[in-house]
Amino acid sequence: MDKFSQTKRVSIDTVLWLLVAFTLPFQQLLYVIFSQNVRYFPLLVGIIGVLLGRVYRVNGFGILIGASFLILAAGFISGSNSNVPSSTLVATSFVGFVLFTSLSLSFQIRHFRWFTKTMLVLFLVAHTLSIGVAFAQAVGIDAFGLSQRGGRVNGLAYHPNVLGIISVLVVLFLTGFIFKNRGSIVWAGFLILANLYAIVLSGSLSSLLALLAGLAIFLNKLGVWERFIVLFYSFVALLFVFSIGTKPFLRLLPDFTQERMRVVLGEQSGGVASAEIRFQTYNHALSYISRDPVVGVGMDSMNQSTVALDLVVHNYLLRGWYQGGFLLFVGFLVLTIYYLWQAQRLARFGHLEFSSIIVALFAFALTSAFYTQSNYWLPIIFCGVLASSFEDRFKSTVNQVTAPIAE
Repeated sequence: MDKFSQTKRVSIDTVLWLLVAFTLPFQQLLYVIFSQNVRYFPLLVGIIGVLLGRVYRVNGFGILIGASFLILAAGFISGSNSNVPSSTLVATSFVGFVLFTSLSLSFQIRHFRWFTKTMLVLFLVAHTLSIGVAFAQAVGIDAFGLSQRGGRVNGLAYHPNVLGIISVLVVLFLTGFIFKNRGSIVWAGFLILANLYAIVLSGSLSSLLALLAGLAIFLNKLGVWERFIVLFYSFVALLFVFSIGTKPFLRLLPDFTQERMRVVLGEQSGGVASAEIRFQTYNHALSYISRDPVVGVGMDSMNQSTVALDLVVHNYLLRGWYQGGFLLFVGFLVLTIYYLWQAQRLARFGHLEFSSIIVALFAFALTSAFYTQSNYWLPIIFCGVLASSFEDRFKSTVNQVTAPIAE
């Protein structure tokens, strides 16, 4: 199954992947406008690639298969507490998404040199449009019928946390891009500043923490000048995170951002902070797990709520254990180790921008409603596939250099 096809012809799957890249920044908006089935679109594209035989194996694919068996079993077993078909469907679709998109993207990346760059450009263009809408919302303009959400801007992402984490990914990618392409520092630096401001306007503290985790990846591999820039970013973010409790600092922020900070700190909403609510969901999940550590409540949405309706556990590993039982927890853990291994290899090959993206997304997953959503997992999978591609190119180069010269 290493290579089902040798064709390098552009086909429908290539075009659809480019469409996935462009729509990813506002996938959740499409989900609301059209249908919940929008979330299955990347899976559909992966299936089309497999049916056309346009796939290529990624390194460590056996690990992904092992995690998939655990997740499938978790969906079936935990479904006994809710709805077996629904829970199994969630598990099956997620497993298919991870496996099929990995194989299909691997083919595209290896066979078309322009594919990766085009995907990234389309993603950047779409997200830039999204933060343009966010800035309009910040000054009270409802763009495309979208307005601030709870005092927080959301752009075309529909939810502030989604806008925040996607802005983080863009900042990390462009930071690495500038280090490799110094001539692009003006336009890339401008986009970095715009996205940093979008993160602030989104009021997403999970995104800020994810940004810090991602930037940390750059420190060990950079020179003095580059480290100064990364540390400057980190200092600004830390200043924001640790100073939000001081009223003089709050007054420097826009009114809607001040309101969000006060909600987080518990100064509004009856003294109940969003951080406090998160810990309530953790306690609820841990209480259930202590009674039944093996079988979860079900992987589907039927029983995902905790202390309130539709209030889910904001930690992907704990949520996995709560909903899918111990097997889903282990399955998620295996996927995490696998992709962090890929992040380590990306860093070793000098691609810190993609390595930092994986780390940032998993840091975000520890304090957010991260679960099986394709708009969260697809960037991780994409970067993981890139790691396999870069490693094979490196091995090919080494073999060419060390090959004996024919007499």
